[in-house]
Amino acid sequence: MQNEKRNIPHVDSIRNTAADFGIGEWTIRQWVKQKKFPVIMSGRKILINYDVFTDFLNGDKVS
Repeated sequence: MQNEKRNIPHVDSIRNTAADFGIGEWTIRQWVKQKKFPVIMSGRKILINYDVFTDFLNGDKVS
């Protein structure tokens, strides 16, 4: 178990994701509301996995 690599996903808030990808917060919030891609809920905070979001933007099927 000590030599096992762990792939920790990069997740961030809608605000930071919007800034990093150059997309409006409102647009991302609408996509989340429409369930265009899965998100992580931490209480009331919505976290977006960057790999999943990138796949969505590239038109790849996300589930």
